[in-house]
Amino acid sequence: MGLAGRADLITEIRRRMPGMSAGQTRIGRFILERPGEAKDISLKELCRACETSEPVVFAFCRSLGYDGFRSFKTELAVGLGARSTQAQPGEGLNVADEELHRIEDPAAFLQALSHIYLRSVRETTASLDPERFRKAVDALDAASRVVVLGVGISGNVGFVAQQNFLRTGTPVTWTNDPNLNYTHLAPLKKHDVCLALSQTGTQRDTIDGAAFARERGIRVIAVTSDAQGPLAELAEILLQTGPAPVPSNTHFSIGAQMAVPVLMVTDALAIALGARRRKEMVERSRATAEAMKSRTAVRLRSG
Repeated sequence: MGLAGRADLITEIRRRMPGMSAGQTRIGRFILERPGEAKDISLKELCRACETSEPVVFAFCRSLGYDGFRSFKTELAVGLGARSTQAQPGEGLNVADEELHRIEDPAAFLQALSHIYLRSVRETTASLDPERFRKAVDALDAASRVVVLGVGISGNVGFVAQQNFLRTGTPVTWTNDPNLNYTHLAPLKKHDVCLALSQTGTQRDTIDGAAFARERGIRVIAVTSDAQGPLAELAEILLQTGPAPVPSNTHFSIGAQMAVPVLMVTDALAIALGARRRKEMVERSRATAEAMKSRTAVRLRSG
């Protein structure tokens, strides 16, 4: 029994590769790039292909929660079969970010990026625990006030999250300024929520803000890819996203790998919360649309 009960095996390999040894990383890359071949390969053939040894392969399998190479391959075959059943027509299993560097036709980027975005959504869906998600919605519903924290790309997603939660009628503030984190968090009460966003889980300012909230007895919901990181440890409720990108100078698609997983989770939280407050939300939406009519008409006439 490995880790596939929480998320599929391909996803877990991508998630754990940044912490693997050089030899294990070569094994991981081989599997990600050639999954169909990997599910049928022998131990000796894998060692030759990855220029490594049997003990390294066994260590790789153990790092993913398997007691041997055979059980690992069995789970890989099952996972690939499930993926092929769920895949949309033309959807590739794995599109390496580095492949974008080899594309010369700008129009071809659209198809390549679509695979990366689809993978990001699929992996985040597989990583999320439904029960934790329900608890997060319950906590947000019970809160008198919510503060959204985040810096960098996750911080920019926080601005969108703030707008979505405002539509649900939730008093919410957002900041990506670490100096203002504590000003926003200090007034929160016991049942309020600090929603901390960090796809990598390593942003020091977000971690410090979450720690401040936790020390004051505020409920912390963390949206991050790293379930073992310091931000996850501070969270009362952890909502795990799909893997963050492996550190590299070659990454082009930071939107898919950094912004989309966090955006997807925060959007889902706001939609689920809004569904509980459907009548009031519809009334506010109608009032907002009515107020915007005159502005839209003026803009059309002047255009």
